[in-house]
Amino acid sequence: MKIDAQSLIDAAVSGLQAIAPGMLGAAVGQAWKPGLSWPQRLVQWAVGVCCQYYGSQAVVHGLGWHPFVAQAIGFFIAMCAFEVAPRLVKAVGDACAGLPDILKQAVADLLAKIKLPGGG
Repeated sequence: MKIDAQSLIDAAVSGLQAIAPGMLGAAVGQAWKPGLSWPQRLVQWAVGVCCQYYGSQAVVHGLGWHPFVAQAIGFFIAMCAFEVAPRLVKAVGDACAGLPDILKQAVADLLAKIKLPGGG
């Protein structure tokens, strides 16, 4: 398989187009947070781009919206991702922490409704 320079350039441009809204959104989000160190800025940028790429695609495909809307949604997701991600992870973790008790009660309720053979 031979790869030419134009194919590499096309792939690079396509990749940049996919993450450009996230890069811009994360940069705008950083403008509201003065005093961040360079490592914090890089992490914020990476979080913004990742959340934008996957989050906007999920919303657009799930709702059937136009791909241009995905760019606007992606920009907003990336702008807010660094602030929202830790809260979202905590909320999901808190919700999952209660699952064992919920499942235990559901199984107990189900077993209470089942009549076993030979039982009264």
